[in-house]
Amino acid sequence: LRSCWEHEENIFFELGNSVKDYALILAPHDISKARLSSIESKFYNKTVRFSKLGKLNHGNPILIIDEIGLLAEIYRLSDIAFIGGGFTGKLHNILEAAATKNVVVFGNNFKDYPEAMELISTNGAFSIQNHKDFLDLIQKTSDEKVMNLYKNKAVEFVHRNKGATKIVMEEINKLI
Repeated sequence: LRSCWEHEENIFFELGNSVKDYALILAPHDISKARLSSIESKFYNKTVRFSKLGKLNHGNPILIIDEIGLLAEIYRLSDIAFIGGGFTGKLHNILEAAATKNVVVFGNNFKDYPEAMELISTNGAFSIQNHKDFLDLIQKTSDEKVMNLYKNKAVEFVHRNKGATKIVMEEINKLI
């Protein structure tokens, strides 16, 4: 879960109570002490901060990323990435997760994000409304072949759309 809002945290909380065979990682946008403490409290301290990972019991179910600059590496280690902002209409960057071969998941308010709509249409991303939808997706992708199909669809989408900056710059240059 990346850059989460309260509604998304609630979904993640419910998900944490429902799945046992998955490592859950939460990467909040705001990593201030107050915000991290609030998240830990919400999850009844069943968490461990990344910065304290070596010092604490590794049996904690939810890892909280409390350092900047680790997200790309986390995406490389994960299979499913829930991207924040999708319930508020302020969806965060989904392409980084897709490019690192994750099944991309976000809330249902993404109409202003053409890449989200396109990624959904190619089965590289999924929109959810609640934790039940997310749990259904996790169960669906528990088959490794299904998981790999969706992961490959996500990365294929990114590769198909590579070079957008060059195309935009060429069009700008024509106008100059």
